[in-house]
Amino acid sequence: MDKTRDIRHSSSPLPRISVITPTLNQGRYIEHTIQSVIAQDYPNFEHIVIDGGSTDNTLDVLRKYPHLKWISEKDNGQADALNKGLSRASGDIIAWINSDDYYCHNAFDTIANTFGIMPHANVVVGQTMLLFENTMNSSISNNRELTFEEIIRYWDEWIPPTQPSVFFKADILDEVGLFDISLYYTMDFDMWLRMSLKHRFYCIPDVLTVYRFHGESKSGYANWSSFFPEYNAIYRRYKKHSTILPDCPLVTFALAFISEELKKSQWYLQKIKHTFYNLASQKVRDVEVIVITDIDEAQQLLDLAELPFPVRFVRVTRLDINSFYRALTENARGFAIHCPSIEVAFDINWFSTALTYLLINRDAIIHTATPHQGTSHLSSGNNALVTMGITIPDTYMMMRRDALKVPNPIEFPRYDAPLITFVVSVTGQITPLLYLSLYSIYEHCVNYPYEVRIVTERGHRADYVRGICNGAVFEAENEERRFHVLNDIADSATGQYLFFMSSTIVLTPSSIPEIVRTFTEHPRAGIVGGKTVYLTTGTTGIIDNAACIMLANGCRVKYGWGKPRQDLNCGYLREVDFFPLDFLAISRQAWSEVNGLDTLSCPVSLLEADLCFKTRGLGYSVLYQGEAEVSNYRPYELTKDEGALKEYEFGDFIPFKKKWQAQLKDNLCSFDSSLIHRASVSGNRPWLLLLCDRLPVIQSSDDNVCLLLQSFKDAGFNVALHTEEVAFAQGHRWLTREGIKVFYNDVDFSEFIRENVLHFDAIWLADRGIAFCRSTRIRRISGSVILIYDASAIASNDDTSDAFFRGTNVSNIEKMQIAQDRLIARTVDLVYTCSDNYGKYLSSLNQDLRVRLVPPGGYLDASPAEVLDLIRVAPGRRKISGETVGGFTEILRLESAIREIANLGLQDIVDNCGQRPLYIWGAGAGGIQTRRTLASMGVNAVAFLDRSPQKQFTTVDGLPVYDPIAVLKTPNHQSRAYVVIGSIYSGAISADLIKLGYENRKDFAVNLLI
Repeated sequence: MDKTRDIRHSSSPLPRISVITPTLNQGRYIEHTIQSVIAQDYPNFEHIVIDGGSTDNTLDVLRKYPHLKWISEKDNGQADALNKGLSRASGDIIAWINSDDYYCHNAFDTIANTFGIMPHANVVVGQTMLLFENTMNSSISNNRELTFEEIIRYWDEWIPPTQPSVFFKADILDEVGLFDISLYYTMDFDMWLRMSLKHRFYCIPDVLTVYRFHGESKSGYANWSSFFPEYNAIYRRYKKHSTILPDCPLVTFALAFISEELKKSQWYLQKIKHTFYNLASQKVRDVEVIVITDIDEAQQLLDLAELPFPVRFVRVTRLDINSFYRALTENARGFAIHCPSIEVAFDINWFSTALTYLLINRDAIIHTATPHQGTSHLSSGNNALVTMGITIPDTYMMMRRDALKVPNPIEFPRYDAPLITFVVSVTGQITPLLYLSLYSIYEHCVNYPYEVRIVTERGHRADYVRGICNGAVFEAENEERRFHVLNDIADSATGQYLFFMSSTIVLTPSSIPEIVRTFTEHPRAGIVGGKTVYLTTGTTGIIDNAACIMLANGCRVKYGWGKPRQDLNCGYLREVDFFPLDFLAISRQAWSEVNGLDTLSCPVSLLEADLCFKTRGLGYSVLYQGEAEVSNYRPYELTKDEGALKEYEFGDFIPFKKKWQAQLKDNLCSFDSSLIHRASVSGNRPWLLLLCDRLPVIQSSDDNVCLLLQSFKDAGFNVALHTEEVAFAQGHRWLTREGIKVFYNDVDFSEFIRENVLHFDAIWLADRGIAFCRSTRIRRISGSVILIYDASAIASNDDTSDAFFRGTNVSNIEKMQIAQDRLIARTVDLVYTCSDNYGKYLSSLNQDLRVRLVPPGGYLDASPAEVLDLIRVAPGRRKISGETVGGFTEILRLESAIREIANLGLQDIVDNCGQRPLYIWGAGAGGIQTRRTLASMGVNAVAFLDRSPQKQFTTVDGLPVYDPIAVLKTPNHQSRAYVVIGSIYSGAISADLIKLGYENRKDFAVNLLI
């Protein structure tokens, strides 16, 4: 029967929250649940309890609380009870909490406020405390913002989201329907998937509920194994809606069942069986297992009981590296391949991470957890993917299936006039890696006429090499003779470009097009190389080589070595010293003129460097093209200084240095690691760094930034940019193609300057805000770097020259700007301005400052020659000390004066804000400082705003962090919010606010203390 009497009033402006609690014989817990709802002290809620016919004291508890809406009758399970509750609910927001869980303090207010701030949200998830009854154990969930593509990956940690902390608007039930009563364990997973097909699950950092684990609950003490079959069934029901999940099984588990190992020990058979049942106990079931074996009665010996995934046996005559590889590539059907260890326990956390990574990052081929160690061979304790030539500890490698090629005979096309000649060099034992290397040529060169020539050691001829059609195979007696053979092959080749590559190198789709394009666009390019990336360690791969630098002291540096493949410091076109023959392309014309590799007088260890130096000596360029990437499957060996700094044998290097003294004398001769990057461009040309808010999206002859960059490039400068934009944008790609190095804002600027300022000779400060925020940070590190202040676009309300000369009736803001200009004038060397008054004003602040007038609105006619002149005299003119111009004493004195005036400026912010809601843009250290300073003046912020998705919907210094665009556009505010920028990136943030219609000072202000 219905015992209904609502003790709350529905006149509240807050949304009505309907709480539904299904229960059956949970009398010992349900009163705590009911009291946690009442304790919310929320003025507009209803609590609906659906009892399934309890025989304990549950009904006695329910009768004690007249505000409850409840019924007690037999039902068809928990999903049926939930549907009964939904049919009785009248709220705007629906919450479901089981009778053994309970709410934390203020949960309803938090949810109501969240839906108010985010009117576009239909589902909101909080965090959950997981409490293990009668133990000292507890933890906090890791719920996060989710979409359908994330929720369906139920194997990821805390997906699906913890049920009691999910709140959703009642209206969406009209779209998604009720709970599926056929489900006993996972009706929530099914419902969340249906919801997520149309609605994003937004997440807040607040802990809203406590999930209690106890012996009588369905989950027991967090034992989810009984849930797995239903999870898998629901996953398969919705898999078709995914744009990420493959049609095939997610993973093929591959096991080697080896006769030699079985003969050694009968324990081997038990370990294989244990591995099968261990896999069957895991959460992920959209898998298959193939057993590759040379044992006739393998299937009978294993005698596997019914498993939740298919198992296939593949019989081979003799199980070795090549036969395993062929069987694997011909039979595996999964999206990815994993070879589980039979010695080490299956690591579901690593496995889930690896699987998700490969699914999301479709350009990734391999996921490993540890670097390569030593050598191994096919045996019971080793990962069977050592057949790829990769030797790593087992258990921790997963590879995409499409990276493995079935070793069928390759028939290369035959061309009368090939554009490219590939010279593939094999050292050591031939493995299936050579097949991958050759297949990548076959796969990625369909648009280019080419020919293939292979160099192997004598006697190393595998079947699939002999079966290659139209690919010539040559043998070398030893390592030294191999270079003579390479010369002979290259001399007789007919391709316009010669590509040298080792058999561990695999081409990617960008390799050939980008290198051919570079040769075409740069007629004097003699040699072009690309970025080589290890695919045998780490989750994303690391850079093996992005060209080499030769130092005059007999050392070489592999540029970019050990950095992540996404490192954009290795992403721009530049001239370099040399490339190794692992991957190098040389034009036929340059090869003919340099007369090939000098195998007679040059040591083997220096042949590649000698080739490139000869090429450059004839007037050709040796170029690195960062957009041309190849994969290196050679085992990664982490040794001290290898790659970063390698010293050649003294006896080898002396004649090389004597031969190339003219070119080496301009190169870096110091071991100082802070200056190594200066050698990234051959020679010793000056570097200019441009600091700006935003990068030009397209290359345009009308854009001042483009013209500025080009003028310095034409004058022989190397050019780099640092932008406040957070991440790489596709539209900026033209910059790297033009040989311009780009630094995105991925680290704190002070850290960036500490690590990089010594690499630059001049720094261009693109506007007034950047000049003020950046100049002192730079000057603290270097007194000799030339600072150029571009004031050509200064706004009229930032020109305080009139106030300075007026001297009286100066406002706090004007005083602040004058102090800032005084600091800028004392730290920079050269100023460009369109205003004669502003120029005279800055000159009066510093007699030694160079000021240049430029026409308003026109091209900024910068003078690289004048900048170069300043660079030449700077080291002797300016030293870092407390007494010199721009030294620490002067900087500290001016900064102290600015802080005093800025405190007055904060009062102006308080006055402008009035009663309007106040938000602080910037959830970093500057934002926290701003929040606390304003709070001390009696003004409390509503929340932080931040563009970073990683910070949004977290809590910083006790305040939530929200997406600025969503909040500032919300119609809920009767008056426009006031924004204080508490970030050093004030220029870019101000531009965003102005685009939203906000007015400077009237609607937003910058905390000038930051």
